[in-house]
Amino acid sequence: GAPPAPGSGLTTAPLPATGTQARLQVGWRPARGMEGSRVSICVAARDRLRLFASRAWCDAPGRPAHGTGCDADAQCGPGGRCRRACVEVAVERCQVCVGGGDTLALLARRYAVQTTWLRLWAL
Repeated sequence: GAPPAPGSGLTTAPLPATGTQARLQVGWRPARGMEGSRVSICVAARDRLRLFASRAWCDAPGRPAHGTGCDADAQCGPGGRCRRACVEVAVERCQVCVGGGDTLALLARRYAVQTTWLRLWAL
């Protein structure tokens, strides 16, 4: 896949394990200028011993292959599908984009807002 956009950020935090399954929380922060775009974020997994590695898993409820790693539908058995571990994120457009060093007074001038505290707070 493509490398992350400059200025974007990826964070991870381990969650409590359940039985033999490891869990991980993943967070992503879009970079300034990505407003209005759509981004696919895909993950791959492997164990510490590198015995198992996968970019996809079998979606075959009720079958032995369900939840196992795969590269093609055929590995998932009859009716099973090999699905990538991806999520698509829509980055909303900002109403007001601020950067480091921006102050309320600077924003008020930029957006031609009278500098009463109540109006500044409404930004």
